[in-house]
Amino acid sequence: MMMENKAMLQKAKLELQGLKDMQEDSTHSDLLSDYIDLIDPWTTLVKQYEGEFPEVLSLLQKSDVAMKKTKAFVDKKNYDIGLQIKELQKKIKQTENLINFLEEQQAEL
Repeated sequence: MMMENKAMLQKAKLELQGLKDMQEDSTHSDLLSDYIDLIDPWTTLVKQYEGEFPEVLSLLQKSDVAMKKTKAFVDKKNYDIGLQIKELQKKIKQTENLINFLEEQQAEL
């Protein structure tokens, strides 16, 4: 039983590291925020010459909507990963406590 718990613990730690790596790789949200911040001044500038660049204005507005939707998706994914990390950390702690308890019981025998 202890070997099974240790194997489960090792697997959970690897999974936790994978989730943390995914979370670290998800800096896309910050990058998207930077791009979104750039669109507003461009849109204002293009609106000053509204009759001359209608296609550009439309493109900027569509890009703004697409980036905001993408950012919302990335933020939700990061939030979900954070919840998975917390739950897995809790599971790891419980498994470590169980292993320690079993080792103490075995040592007393």
